[in-house]
Amino acid sequence: MVRADNPIAQGDAQSILDGSRPDPTHGATHFYSPVTMPKEGASKADLANWDVGGRLESVPGVMKDGHAVRNYRPSWTASFVEEPVDGVPKATLKFYRPRNINTHVQ
Repeated sequence: MVRADNPIAQGDAQSILDGSRPDPTHGATHFYSPVTMPKEGASKADLANWDVGGRLESVPGVMKDGHAVRNYRPSWTASFVEEPVDGVPKATLKFYRPRNINTHVQ
């Protein structure tokens, strides 16, 4: 979350909003962090408070006990388009935009 008293972040956000800088998320409105989602083999009790309806996925960099492991993803991901963001590892954050919005500049 960007703090309101962070002038650099405020300037970055304002330049994206006013169109003088391109949106690095290409119109993303949703995101989640695969490394923080429950992992394959989690108990029903561990899954109880999570949206895991998007099923399991393999994301490079998601590890458990030093081994690659699949993570659950939220159910809403099925209704959105993933938008990779340069410099942001997918294991850390995955961004999504509505299917009816295409903000890519060719």
